[in-house]
Amino acid sequence: MPLPLRLQLQLPQLAQTTRTNLKITIYFILPITLSIYLIPTLLSPEIFTYWQTNFRVILLSKQFCQVKPQQCQVLLDANFGDPNLLYRQGFHHYDLIYVVNKYIWQWDSFVTKLILSPPMKKLIVGLAFIRHGRNAVAVDDDAYWEMMQETIHIILAIFNTSLFHIVMGMVVSRMWMFFIVGVVLTILEPWEKLASPIWTLLQSANNVF
Repeated sequence: MPLPLRLQLQLPQLAQTTRTNLKITIYFILPITLSIYLIPTLLSPEIFTYWQTNFRVILLSKQFCQVKPQQCQVLLDANFGDPNLLYRQGFHHYDLIYVVNKYIWQWDSFVTKLILSPPMKKLIVGLAFIRHGRNAVAVDDDAYWEMMQETIHIILAIFNTSLFHIVMGMVVSRMWMFFIVGVVLTILEPWEKLASPIWTLLQSANNVF
């Protein structure tokens, strides 16, 4: 049995209204609601202080500790930070201590193992043989590869420390606002499309407007 003409005319309008309400819920109501509940939970002062304490990337040397003994003493204190998150790694061949977050250290270890994998070791030995001849290092020279492993860790530590200071400098100098502005400009067009139906909905819901 065919639908009445009036109902047939109302169906497209009803579908359009449903889509509009769904978009308003997804792009407007849902983000605001999540922000109200999630931001105080995820960005509480206690959590911020916790991550600020345990997210450290710094390579300590004897010279650094002589210049800044108090800061060095705090960083090397076993009671400073969460021992499950803040690692203090020493080196046998270098007079350095790497104070680093657990996850960054795991990433460094993965990269080091990748660089010193058996195929890469053979490649390094081959290049060393071409350069130094018979005096080149052997694949089974454990002392050499142990020193090479520590050297790679220190190179990664220097890179991580530099990157950490760059990011922190951007945060402190408020340069991150440029990224927020970029994101806002990127999503401005979808919001502009939603502005008209939102205003229409408000007008129909309240005759004060």
